[in-house]
Amino acid sequence: MSVKVVGYTDYSKNDTFSWWRHVSFPPEKLNMYDHVKGRGIHCPALTNIFKNTYIIRSPFDLHLRIQKQPNKSWWVEVLPESSLKPEAFNTLFVINPLEEQNNEDWPLLQMLTPYTFISDDDVYIELMPPLLEHKQLPGITVSGTYSIYDWHRQSNWIFEWRDITKNIHIKRGEPLFYVRFNPRDRNDKVKLKELPITDDIKNAINCDEVKNVTNNMSSLLMTHNGKYRKKRLIKSHIRYILDRFISRNNH
Repeated sequence: MSVKVVGYTDYSKNDTFSWWRHVSFPPEKLNMYDHVKGRGIHCPALTNIFKNTYIIRSPFDLHLRIQKQPNKSWWVEVLPESSLKPEAFNTLFVINPLEEQNNEDWPLLQMLTPYTFISDDDVYIELMPPLLEHKQLPGITVSGTYSIYDWHRQSNWIFEWRDITKNIHIKRGEPLFYVRFNPRDRNDKVKLKELPITDDIKNAINCDEVKNVTNNMSSLLMTHNGKYRKKRLIKSHIRYILDRFISRNNH
């Protein structure tokens, strides 16, 4: 067993999210003892759920209503109970195109966050619903997973709004989604740390921009980026050598 370092940043190009850290919550470790009592704390099946899992919380009170327009597009109203200004909605949210929906009556809504996660090791990130919360929302949080060695993109909350007759109510500080980090060796632990903004980190994050000029090439782009990215984005040279030495001796 070893410790894999995962770095994160809230850097955004053109300072789009320069205000973020003034209202947001940093990624927070999911604490098993807040949810599991008694003998359950010794159950490997349960401990593996909590291991390397973090909470991403909402930075705003959100009270949203959605309506379908005559042209079949969607219009979201930011209701007065929200702490998000209505004019700021388009800065923080994206409504996916109709062709990306699973059902024409189930709009896909994305809340953008600037959080990007990076590892110098073979680690996958898994974005998933906040399974241990009892909040009832009129739809589902969309899950996803990808390598954060190969690919570096913002981690967004994606919501499929399945009952458009009901509004979204989320209070500031409530979980939007979980992120779980899965190293190749599932016995490894993950240490999360905030990254300083360097030119290498900026270039790594900008890899996602190629999707603006390509279509249906995501898997190929991820593999290509993994081959040509710098081997060490968050580790010092000495740390990198030590980790390789320890890994070889463990095997």
